[in-house]
Amino acid sequence: MYTYDDWKALTAKLSITNKIVAEITGLSEQTVKNQISPSKKLPTWARSMIYMDRQESIQDLIKEAKNVLNDEIPQKPNCDCYIDHQGFFRRGKSGCKISKENHPIWI
Repeated sequence: MYTYDDWKALTAKLSITNKIVAEITGLSEQTVKNQISPSKKLPTWARSMIYMDRQESIQDLIKEAKNVLNDEIPQKPNCDCYIDHQGFFRRGKSGCKISKENHPIWI
C-alpha cells in the first residue's frame, strides 16, 4: 500500500506542487491539499501516479539490465557460418577466420 511518504517522495522527484497536480487531475488545489494528508488514505488517483512511476522505474531497470547483458553476450560476426541440422559447425563462403572454439555462433 502506498503512503503519504511515497507521495511526498514522488512529488519531490517530479518537482510538482499541489497546483500542478490539480491541473493534471482536474481538481481544485484545495481539494488536492485536503485529499493528500498524512492522516488520510491516499486517493486512488495519487496511488495510481505512484504505481505508474514505480512501473516506469522498474522498466528502466529492466532495460539497463538487458543492455548490460547484451554487452556481455558475444554478437554474431559478419559471416555466414552456421550450425547444421546435425549440430555440426559449418563455415560459409565468406572466409571467416574465427576459430571454431571461439566463434560466437558456437559458444
